Amino acid sequence: MEGFPTLLVDENLPRALIAELARGGVAIVDAANTVTGASDDFLLAWASRERWGLITGDLDFPRLIFGERQNPPLLLIVERRQPCDSARLAADVLRVLRLGDVLHGHVIVFDGDDERVRAFPSP
Repeated sequence: MEGFPTLLVDENLPRALIAELARGGVAIVDAANTVTGASDDFLLAWASRERWGLITGDLDFPRLIFGERQNPPLLLIVERRQPCDSARLAADVLRVLRLGDVLHGHVIVFDGDDERVRAFPSP
């Protein structure tokens, strides 16, 4: 679907998520197939520079943004539900993306039945 930002998907998420999001019309950059083993710092800088969203299962990304004040991506989605259900996560991601730019500049954390949203720090 036109209007969705490109999402960089961290390699720590299931490959089935890639297919689910692509079926939903999301342009995907799959870290596992493009920059395998890249550091969190690299992925964050890449997503920030390209103005992509970033989806991960890694809580180091919020630490890098809020603690170390590294430049954030367009939006950050963190999946903390274990095991990760690709269909559920894809549905949640698509719901967030359909809101348009309302959540750009935010981190969204999915954890159990909870969903937390926090604005990125001011530059």
